[in-house]
Order: sequence, then structure tokens, then C-alpha cells
Amino acid sequence: MHRNVSFTNRSLALSAFAVALLCVSSVGCGSSSPGGATCTTLAEAEAVFNKATCPTCHDSTGSYAGFKMAGTGWETHLVGVNPMGGGTTYPSVCTASDGPYLIMGSNPADGLFIRKITGMGNLCAGGMRMPFGLPALSASDIQCVKDWATTLTHP
Repeated sequence: MHRNVSFTNRSLALSAFAVALLCVSSVGCGSSSPGGATCTTLAEAEAVFNKATCPTCHDSTGSYAGFKMAGTGWETHLVGVNPMGGGTTYPSVCTASDGPYLIMGSNPADGLFIRKITGMGNLCAGGMRMPFGLPALSASDIQCVKDWATTLTHP
């Protein structure tokens, strides 16, 4: 049996399908990781950093701005630690006067680490948003890093 479907019914059906598809695809949008959970582990944050190739420049030698994002325990040098300047490949313009990377008990966005990846606030005199020369992190990746940083500043 063949049934005629009018143009109006077909348009309505396609519109309903498009709305349903949009709703399904947006589930979890604005969350920090798939499924609506927040990023709370170093592994989740490192997935963002690796995708953005941060450890390529900020390797264990510290030649890029004197900031290392490689090796076991690198994240333990964020809370309450001020930038020292230095680095041989690209010397840092950040100094202790720019404040710590993360501040214990504060909003992670107050620290230099988050300011550098968001490009907001004091980036040091002449400092640049990170990752340098590459596209900015997505809003969900930034939120993931902020969520993870909160676990460091509010243990």
C-alpha cells in the first residue's frame, strides 16, 4: 500500500527530526567532559593539554618560558608557585610580581595558569595567550582545566 505524504507533512516531519537531532547532539554541551561530568583528574586535564600540544613546548627541560608540563608531579608546582622567568628557547616575561600560577583557596581564574589559557587578565608584560600561535582552547576544554585546577586549589 502506497501512501501519499503531503509537502506540509514531510516538512513538519523533517523539522521535528532536525529538532530531535539538535537536542540529542547538545546533551552534555557546556559540560566539561562527555556525559556531563566535570574534569577532576590530572589525566582528564592532560588530555586537554596534549590535544593542544602544551607539553611539546613546555617539556621537562623548561626551555620555553621556564615552565614545565612534563614529568611526574609537574602539577604540584602550580599552587602557590610564582613564575621564575627564564627559559632558553623563549625566555619568559612573567615574574613573581605576576602572581602564582594557582592560588590556594581561590578561584583558579585568579591564577596566572588559567589567565594564560583564557587570554584574560594580566598575561605578564608582553605575555601571550597559550597555546602560543595555535587556536585557543575551546570553552569546554578551558572549563575542564578550571574544574581540575579547582581540585588543586580546594583539596
